[in-house]
Amino acid sequence: TLLTRKSGEQGLPSANTLDLTASSGLSYKVRDGDVIQVSEMGDLVSNSVVLKGAVTRPGEYGWLPGMRVSNLISNARRDLARDADLGLGMIVRQKNALLDIEVLSFDLAALIASPGSDKDPLLNEFDEVLIFSLVTADLIEAEAEAEEEEVAAQGARTMLLGPVVAKLRGQARQNEPVQLVSVAGAVRAPGTYPLIAGATVGTLISSAGGLTDSAYLAAAELRRLANGTNGEVRADYRDLDLSVSRGKDLTLASRDHL
Repeated sequence: TLLTRKSGEQGLPSANTLDLTASSGLSYKVRDGDVIQVSEMGDLVSNSVVLKGAVTRPGEYGWLPGMRVSNLISNARRDLARDADLGLGMIVRQKNALLDIEVLSFDLAALIASPGSDKDPLLNEFDEVLIFSLVTADLIEAEAEAEEEEVAAQGARTMLLGPVVAKLRGQARQNEPVQLVSVAGAVRAPGTYPLIAGATVGTLISSAGGLTDSAYLAAAELRRLANGTNGEVRADYRDLDLSVSRGKDLTLASRDHL
């Protein structure tokens, strides 16, 4: 708590910090003209995790060592919204003292079928669990007439991932490339997505809500940016056949664009 007091010295006010949890702070004698400013508490709650997205009970939950995603979501009918995407969920995790984040993924359907298994990730304190809504063909057609077409197509995914993408972009620094990838074309929610640890082309397609019915699987293209020896940036292009497993199993790198 900050107490600001008018001072006769040089006409400048003086400032004192008071600890209102101690008797000395509560017994501090105030004078006429003093201004006391009590700051708000921060939003971060210790020993907690957060559940967001297409769930019936979003919000903060208490965290304990050994806690798994299945402690938050164990029954699809009870815990998930009707339009929840069972293919892919994400965990946003603080990874260091600078509050940098990393993003992990899990198969929501496999987790519900096998709680407590290796398909059911352990949670750390302060983790955020994101569950997405399905992007249906009807929704894409209805939103295609919107002025900001890309934002409209992403819908609720943009709302969930917007702060995550902004944080990943802001924390990029020398020798730590931005952990983002992007996808365009015949996917249900084109745009920029977090580069998930160990992500493949198939992971990125799942992040974007899957392929549309019009996708031509034999002719996808991946653009990868590489830094040259003289500091220049070179774009390499690779043709992919998504109708075979090796096309979807290619591991992604920073700034890849599908």
